[in-house]
Amino acid sequence: MTEAALSPERPDDRAAPDSDSTREVTMTALSEPKTGLYDGVMRLFSRINFALACIAAVVLLCATSFVFLEILSRFFLGKSQIWVIEISSYSLLYMTFLGAPYMLEKQRHVAIDLLTDALGEPWRSRLAFVMSLLAALICGVLTWYGTAVAWDQFQFGTREASLLAPKSYWLTIVFPIGMGLMTVQFIDQAIKSLRG
Repeated sequence: MTEAALSPERPDDRAAPDSDSTREVTMTALSEPKTGLYDGVMRLFSRINFALACIAAVVLLCATSFVFLEILSRFFLGKSQIWVIEISSYSLLYMTFLGAPYMLEKQRHVAIDLLTDALGEPWRSRLAFVMSLLAALICGVLTWYGTAVAWDQFQFGTREASLLAPKSYWLTIVFPIGMGLMTVQFIDQAIKSLRG
């Protein structure tokens, strides 16, 4: 090893950073998203959405298994399990409203993008902002009324007029939960469309 390699570099030997590289580093730091309170809250909602989507997947698996067992029971035993149809119909509610916020977050919902694809970038962002706010408003109203209905059913102990006769709020509570989380996701989409 040479003496130059072993000797520590003196401050006056270092080249001063040029202004272009300093400006590039500064612009990169400004363009990176800041991890603040808002981003932390949205990460929490993302985890909630994922957990509820996993529950929806388990409900789907259970409903499919029940229907399969019903088919086997009819074929081999000649007996019908009448509770299977009722459980399957209730499970559709849970699958839909527990899975919808996660699908919205990942932008996996069906979208008609014929108009948005024809627009230029500034108009596309503006339209996305307006549509997200409108959807958030609608989901917020549905959350409010869904909560009121579920609370009313809880207070009066309303039951479904069916074979299993479950308490009605066990079925309707999933509606305001899903709609409330979708409200949050639409607000997040509106903010992201403003950020660009």
